Amino acid sequence: PVMGGVSLLLFGLIASNGLRMLVTNKVDFDENRNLMIASVVIILGVGMETSGISIPIGNYSLPGMATSALVGIIMNLILPVKSEEAAEEKSAD
Repeated sequence: PVMGGVSLLLFGLIASNGLRMLVTNKVDFDENRNLMIASVVIILGVGMETSGISIPIGNYSLPGMATSALVGIIMNLILPVKSEEAAEEKSAD
């Protein structure tokens, strides 16, 4: 029971610190792009690590946390960023 309580506290603190970094850096979750990226990264990371799934690449196996980090980077590069000019034109109409 003690190790379970300590583990719960440890992982809760790690998750809370991650969320605190997002808030401190003023990540705008009103923007769908940011919300989608964060959601996919969290679900992939937690889900793959919990179920023990990894992606085999040759002689190496890519664990869930690394996979979710790569997916987040790729999504950040692929998903379009809403430009300020487009937002201003839309609000002017």
